Amino acid sequence: MNLASLIMPLQITAVDGAGFPIQLLALLATAAMNLTLWLTLVAGITWIVRNVG
Repeated sequence: MNLASLIMPLQITAVDGAGFPIQLLALLATAAMNLTLWLTLVAGITWIVRNVG
């Protein structure tokens, strides 16, 4: 939830401000964060499964 509250103003600023290039960077940053979170989640689950099982 904290990440979302940080990202939303960035996207709004990108749309209202300089336009496409900054908006694209904001979307890429959001995608990178989401990918990182998913990879961390998957790695954590895999680690738990290996150690517990």
